[in-house]
Amino acid sequence: MDKIRKCILVRVPTSLCNLRCRYCYISQKKENFAESGVQADLKYTPEQWVKALSKERLGGPCYLNVCGDGETLLTREIEKYIYAFAKEGHYIEIVTYRKGSLTPSNLPCLAARRSKRRRT
Repeated sequence: MDKIRKCILVRVPTSLCNLRCRYCYISQKKENFAESGVQADLKYTPEQWVKALSKERLGGPCYLNVCGDGETLLTREIEKYIYAFAKEGHYIEIVTYRKGSLTPSNLPCLAARRSKRRRT
């Protein structure tokens, strides 16, 4: 296992959430409801992110904490970004608020990564 060089907090610009917690500021605005269909505008492609956060540029693998204001996994195409980070060799933590939402069945890149690890 390579030494982790840095811890980087990756903020996903989303406020979408499918929970309705009475105490949470996110659920006070209807446009933050998952059903609204309002998606974050991701300005850069996964390839551009990987180039900016390449192992070569950062001096080795890093620990990436991926988090949004709402439910991180509701962001359109977020799995492409997560897969690109994993493929680059970074260690990834995804902050999610839905119980059981982080499984290989709902995030295919996890299944591919897990099966690849088992073969080696």
